[in-house]
Amino acid sequence: MRPELILQPLFYYLMLAAGMGVCLYLFLATKRQLHAVSLASGRQMEQLSATVTSLEQQLAAMDSKLKEAQEGLSLMVAPKPTPSGLNLNRRSQALRMARRGDRADQIAAALQIPHTEVALLLKVHRVMAETIPLKAETPIIAPAANNMADVVGPPRR
Repeated sequence: MRPELILQPLFYYLMLAAGMGVCLYLFLATKRQLHAVSLASGRQMEQLSATVTSLEQQLAAMDSKLKEAQEGLSLMVAPKPTPSGLNLNRRSQALRMARRGDRADQIAAALQIPHTEVALLLKVHRVMAETIPLKAETPIIAPAANNMADVVGPPRR
């Protein structure tokens, strides 16, 4: 018999066994790497889960603070402005009394309003009377007016 024929199938089987060994090695190495990646991703997932839980707690705390702030804001109502002691009737009475010669403290006592408001009213009235004098000789509407300046009169300063 020829030794070549005997060795030839043995060579093929050895090559086949070596190839199977390499495939088995690659399979096991891949499986090991896959297991390592699985463990690493599991740890990352746990970390992310802990982070998400922490963020959810912070969000819930912020939400409760926001609700408290909104409730506090709804409870806060702008205070009513203090009503002025001078309505139109009291104002005209105060000016009438001032024209008769009454002093500011007498007017305040008679009308039951603060002395400072009466003093301010009299001061404003005096300033307005000085700056806008009424002229009886200036007609409001001229008989034959050619333009608006003739109708209204000279500009006031």
